[in-house]
Amino acid sequence: MTLEWVGSDGPCVLIPQDASPAWGGIWVDGPGPRADATTLPDGRVVWEDVGQGGTSDYQRACDALDDEPPGLVGRVGAALVLDSTGLQVAWWPTARGGWVVIWEYAESEEEAEAALRGAAPGEAAPAGRWSLPEGGALLMPATELPGDEDAEGIAVPLPAGTYEVFAGELAPDAFTMLRLVRLERVAG
Repeated sequence: MTLEWVGSDGPCVLIPQDASPAWGGIWVDGPGPRADATTLPDGRVVWEDVGQGGTSDYQRACDALDDEPPGLVGRVGAALVLDSTGLQVAWWPTARGGWVVIWEYAESEEEAEAALRGAAPGEAAPAGRWSLPEGGALLMPATELPGDEDAEGIAVPLPAGTYEVFAGELAPDAFTMLRLVRLERVAG
């Protein structure tokens, strides 16, 4: 299995597919006209809100991680916010759900995948529950605007249900360290 990796200078989110059209990334709706405004294909007038102390979904994702005890997972609405700033993330499916893999370091993609193939769930801290009402999710940088032709993201084929969320690490040797957010389906 070859993993697809995405990432950005900010956190990533795992968001239900049906909620993804409402995710605004770094953009905020506003009462135009503004010189820096742009019109989206759906007709909304938006402008970029990075570092301006605004209310974009991206800013709320950053704030959610600030409000959490040190760890990997925060929440904004239906989205799980992943503490992956500056790192790459991927999805690794399992029989009961899957793992969001956050690449801290490894000598190569092949080494990272080999570590995952040999991994057992291991010790992980509970991080609450997450509901996926319709099935299917999108793993993407929090800066992205789903549906944009240039947007990065990975389709995550999870069935509808309720998932226990756990956060932990996988460090099989001195050269490999992956942070894992494990989702295990418990109802649905």
